[in-house]
Amino acid sequence: MLKKLFSLFLLLVTSISLLKAQDNPVHFKMSSKKITDCEYDLQFTASIDEPWHMYSLTRVSDDGPNPTVFMFTKSADYELVGKPTESKPVKEFDKVFEMNVQYFKHTATFTQRVKLKTDKKITIKGKYEFQACTEEKCIFPPADNFEFQLQGTAACLGSTSSSPAINTNNEGTTACVCDTQAILAAVNVSNNEKDTVKAVGKSEKELANNAVVSEAKNKDDGECHSFSKFLLGLVAGLGAVLMPCIYSLIPLTVSFFVKRSTSRAAGIKNSLLYGFFIVITFVIPTMLITIAFGPDALSNIATNTWLNLFFFILFIVFALSFFGLFEITLPSSWGNKLDAKADKGGILGIFFMAATLVVISFSCTAGFLGTLLAALAEGNSYLCPLAGFTGFGTGIALPFMVFAFFPSMLNSLPKSGGWMNTFKVTIAFIELALAVKFLANADNVNEWGFITREVFITLWVAIFGMM
Repeated sequence: MLKKLFSLFLLLVTSISLLKAQDNPVHFKMSSKKITDCEYDLQFTASIDEPWHMYSLTRVSDDGPNPTVFMFTKSADYELVGKPTESKPVKEFDKVFEMNVQYFKHTATFTQRVKLKTDKKITIKGKYEFQACTEEKCIFPPADNFEFQLQGTAACLGSTSSSPAINTNNEGTTACVCDTQAILAAVNVSNNEKDTVKAVGKSEKELANNAVVSEAKNKDDGECHSFSKFLLGLVAGLGAVLMPCIYSLIPLTVSFFVKRSTSRAAGIKNSLLYGFFIVITFVIPTMLITIAFGPDALSNIATNTWLNLFFFILFIVFALSFFGLFEITLPSSWGNKLDAKADKGGILGIFFMAATLVVISFSCTAGFLGTLLAALAEGNSYLCPLAGFTGFGTGIALPFMVFAFFPSMLNSLPKSGGWMNTFKVTIAFIELALAVKFLANADNVNEWGFITREVFITLWVAIFGMM
């Protein structure tokens, strides 16, 4: 296993080094030209390496190539004037896209006029992004930053204009005054996802509009899709049952209820109580946390840098544990005390039996719980965590209850063996992939530029290839 992990590390390092060595074929230079005391033309001049070409500002079709897009950080100190302009593009039929396209070769110039609304020196910041292609392939570089230093005058203070907004020009040609950080956070996409969205024809303007619509929808109905979260939790719970520390307890626990009960009906009743207590053992702590920190506590995961980094480290720890490097357990004294109380019998005894199962199986369920917690990071409702963890507890309790109803089915239950370790290691690789996803989220929010689309894809290909 250590040799395989070392091979994986070498593959990742080599692949990332090759990707980093790949130069961007389009090189931008920025300049500004003063038109009046308050108006400037911001110019973006692109030099394009052979045999590459980049596409025009105009979107020819939703199924066509991604247009070049400029995004300006929102500010009350300036506004965009009119539409962005460009030098004359080449117009011809493209065999790959099967449509007429507009693109630039060798060089391209883009211009956006801005109007200052302050007498102070200001910095106009933003991002640009584009698609570049050759006859054989296309690339979608992550958005790059730009900034201009401009000086206003007293005359700019008297200028009147509408508040900053998206100025739509020719069909498909847009310039945006927007908080680019907020857009990326609102739609909760990492660099790899953002490029994938653009690959199917989504502009930054569309992303911004979708984010606003999505946010308004969540505010209106506090929707959480509770049934889908319940199903997600149910699947995670059933997956946790296949882990060695839970699976091996099914025959033992069912036999205990069947043999100790005075009748079959009593055995079924006790097993149902056992399953119910398993569910509430997962649900009650979750709801207490949610009530304490608010219904939107989980949703903060999507845009909070530190929570994303926390989940990155957490999933790495879970993965290493599932690989067998160490075991995550709660203090053994907890399990011993609960087990001692379970011997008292009665309903209280059944409750402590269920709590004992939850505690001693923590080493197997922790990874699934972490994955579920991250998946519930949306919505602004108490239903989201309630539904998810109810489903998780139900998934774990369900096999115990079903086999108590039909104890003869225990004979057909697959025996413990090597397949359980294979399943456990498979989950470990999935945990690694999820760790990369959360690191990409943190990278995207802070614009570090470490987890680019190429690096993300390389990591996932290597991880799932090793799996």
